[in-house]
Amino acid sequence: MIYITEMSFEDPARLTEWHKFYLENIANLQSCPGFIASQRFEAVVDTLATYTAVHEIESPAVFETDIYRTRGGRQSNGDWQAHMKNWHRNLYSGIDTTPRVPFDAFLVYFDAPRDVAKQEFPLPLASPVHWLELAGLDRTIAHRGVAILAKADEQIEFARHDERIKVFKPITDRIANGRPLSEFTQT
Repeated sequence: MIYITEMSFEDPARLTEWHKFYLENIANLQSCPGFIASQRFEAVVDTLATYTAVHEIESPAVFETDIYRTRGGRQSNGDWQAHMKNWHRNLYSGIDTTPRVPFDAFLVYFDAPRDVAKQEFPLPLASPVHWLELAGLDRTIAHRGVAILAKADEQIEFARHDERIKVFKPITDRIANGRPLSEFTQT
């Protein structure tokens, strides 16, 4: 399953410090059983949520563990939370693993039903679009296609005029932990 968070950060003077904190936050999440991999991104076109993180998780059960409840979620951001705006998190099925997005590639979200997107968006011809199914949490984006593109000129231009397309560049590499929930499940 894929757990996606999106947000903006509203204190430019503390942005470098916040990025350092958020990298520590990912390490914290990776210590929770069932968190497999994470990668962070920054929008290349203005959008309400400038940053996104894509996390591969084993199952929705990760959110029910005591470890996650103490280390994850909104409360894990402490004083930073006051500066985090347009923050939402959604859980999706449809792909089982998060691919590594190279630093010279783009992550693109197509936020519309597949049939609408096929008619209205510049979908890539050479790269697959993975259509996700909303499975939980905030449930703020019901329909989402995800693609990794080597070039995204057409999508970037379209995103300047249509908020349903979001284009991101990686700001971290894929961080993988791979600790299954079963290692922590008591029998």
